Amino acid sequence: MKDGGKPSGTDAKAAGTDGMREAAFNPETLMALVEGDRELLQELITLFVEDSQRLLKEARQAVRTGNAREIERAAHTLKGSAGNFGAHATCEAALRLETMGREKTLAAADSAYATLEAEVQRLSEALTAFRNAPE
Repeated sequence: MKDGGKPSGTDAKAAGTDGMREAAFNPETLMALVEGDRELLQELITLFVEDSQRLLKEARQAVRTGNAREIERAAHTLKGSAGNFGAHATCEAALRLETMGREKTLAAADSAYATLEAEVQRLSEALTAFRNAPE
């Protein structure tokens, strides 16, 4: 734990196939983004959690219907939102799906969507825990 009871980047790591997995987000990036403003932090996390669920639903529907343009748009928006938190794994997953949409190469879109969905869920859970941790 970092001073103030907030999880550090290393505290936020989860077990992966190699024993460690990249943190879901960068706490330092998040705190710099809000300049220490806890109220703004609450709002940003709430907005991300709500918007990301809507965007995932749109992306899932686009993957099901083969709508490459909508896949690209939803994934691009998710990538930008996750980038605000320094969430590299989520951004990479979104970029992969976004690229598939842009290039209209959707053969692996189901798999790419599943990866993105898992990363967004992991990020949402980590952000919520960070937000709810005692100051």
